[in-house]
Amino acid sequence: MADEFLKRFSWIALLKRKDLGTLQFLLAVRNWELFYFINKSKNKSWPDIEEFLGEIAETTGLNREYLAKSPMKINRFYLETFARTEGQMAHYHLRLVEFFLPETILADLKGNDALRWFTRNEIDEEKTRDGKPIAEVVSKYLDILGYTA
Repeated sequence: MADEFLKRFSWIALLKRKDLGTLQFLLAVRNWELFYFINKSKNKSWPDIEEFLGEIAETTGLNREYLAKSPMKINRFYLETFARTEGQMAHYHLRLVEFFLPETILADLKGNDALRWFTRNEIDEEKTRDGKPIAEVVSKYLDILGYTA
């Protein structure tokens, strides 16, 4: 019997900072449609962590070696949901990595049309101030990790 579920393995980057005392999370445009965490995914097996760090470096301009040496916490969890892009149910095996980078480095990530900082309230509204969508699953991941509005 064929497996009805797609198996997807993802490394997800949680980059956060405080701006004027308000916690913000860095999101990037995914497939030029909606804002989502920077990530590296594959079907059937885990992407290499070096590929993941390379994706973050390419998206943000941060140094890959610096990222690899920085303190991080890996949160592992599992999610079963409908995968819109594949049009079928999927088992997501997730490693959400919280990076603990100095505020001075994060302050230099100014953001642009494809890379922006958002508050939890903005994420919960699932839309940017200029009307672009934020993936609803971003809020779910933050709930799982205990980040409340």
